[in-house]
Amino acid sequence: MAVPKKKVSLSRKKKRSTLTRCKIKKSMCNYAICPNCTYLKKKHNVCHSCGYYSKNVVYKG
Repeated sequence: MAVPKKKVSLSRKKKRSTLTRCKIKKSMCNYAICPNCTYLKKKHNVCHSCGYYSKNVVYKG
């Protein structure tokens, strides 16, 4: 069975756990509602249903 070579400090443990939580939170909250068609889309991206990006038509969807 594997045994750690050195003791992991409390601050190092906290850093590791907060980084994994941040990754989970970022992946959950990077969606927004399109102001044009109220469809769920990724932030800072073109809406796939209507083709708008910040009140400009990028493509006709």
